[in-house]
Amino acid sequence: MRRTLFLLACGVAILGCGGSPLKSGGKDGGGGADGGTGGLAGGSSDAGGAPGADGVIDVAADTSERDATDASMNEAEAAPSFDVASLPGLVLWLDAAKGITLDPARAGVVTAWADQSPKGNDVVAHIKDPATLLVADAVGGLPAVQLGFLPTMLTSDPDRAAAFPSGTTDYLIEVVAKWMTTTPGDDADLFESGIGPNEPGCALAAVDGRIWASLNDGSSPTLVKSADATFNDGVFRVVGARRAATSLEVRVGGAVDGILIDPTVGVSLRTPSVGKLGAGMGLSIAEVVVIVGPTSEEDTERLEAHLAEKYGLH
Repeated sequence: MRRTLFLLACGVAILGCGGSPLKSGGKDGGGGADGGTGGLAGGSSDAGGAPGADGVIDVAADTSERDATDASMNEAEAAPSFDVASLPGLVLWLDAAKGITLDPARAGVVTAWADQSPKGNDVVAHIKDPATLLVADAVGGLPAVQLGFLPTMLTSDPDRAAAFPSGTTDYLIEVVAKWMTTTPGDDADLFESGIGPNEPGCALAAVDGRIWASLNDGSSPTLVKSADATFNDGVFRVVGARRAATSLEVRVGGAVDGILIDPTVGVSLRTPSVGKLGAGMGLSIAEVVVIVGPTSEEDTERLEAHLAEKYGLH
């Protein structure tokens, strides 16, 4: 009898000291985030799960939950993040969270915006009053460049715009922006090229509540407008223009919202500008991506989905 009691006591002591097998790593065990095994196993001081009503930890249930968590984390680690810089033909990439130069004499005033593409097509503030401002928490917790209610423009240095070829070419423009006008018929060029009077060019513009994509041969524009006319509301969106072979598209929120077939006008992407405003237009831009050359529908949609997720635009 005493021997039986002694064995039972030893068993209880072993259970009490040994702990749950899910706690084998301890607080500093090898199974933590840097231990190579991933997930919650090894390292968490409470990884053994909560005891039930009878004080017993359900090891099987906790292991199942851990396995599901591990699988989810491993899947997330395996999925590569989208890299804008890897897109073929990238010639301009402006991100308000990167490359902003502020005026040291005026708080928050933007004087330059550095291109994150390999081409170095930085833009500078062409008109400084009203001030072009950096708004720190503009959309999805990320910043945006706010342009005022008078003509304001950020223009690329012509000497560094050699990446933008002339001629008839495919291209993709994607912009994360919001706008609102107080003047009917007023517009804001989210992106424009070929701003000389006789120079062919292209533009992605907000006109009242619509998005316009245009090609210009130097005398008259070829236009395609969004079917939706309700965008003059001060809400951030992913909007774009895509020229692909014989079509010119207006894109809103990751989908085609207007299309023109067979635009034959030549286009120049030299001397681009961002944020050219009419007198009654207010505009904020968080990101601009411009690609010269063919971009597949799949890559276009991936880029748009990335931008929507990044800024919480779902």
